[in-house]
Amino acid sequence: MTDRAEKEFDVIGLLPSLRRFARSLEGDPERSQQLVQRTFRRAISELPSYRTGTDVRRWLFRLMLEIVELRASHGKVVSLPRPDGPRHIRLS
Repeated sequence: MTDRAEKEFDVIGLLPSLRRFARSLEGDPERSQQLVQRTFRRAISELPSYRTGTDVRRWLFRLMLEIVELRASHGKVVSLPRPDGPRHIRLS
């Protein structure tokens, strides 16, 4: 991996913002931490589809939102914060 690629994937600095975002989605600290862990597991599995030059922060936030949305089936409708405006989903 080149120096640029290593710097691009230096996600340690993103942990505080990922944790805050997860907390805003989950509310509960334990569930928030689980969401962060699931996000990183998903990022590792989707790494082959990552495009060099993509904003890693946005990519990880998108993956986190997708995880929450996948859990959505029926139940309470909530609004998720999104860059393009709120998105209403149902949580089980």
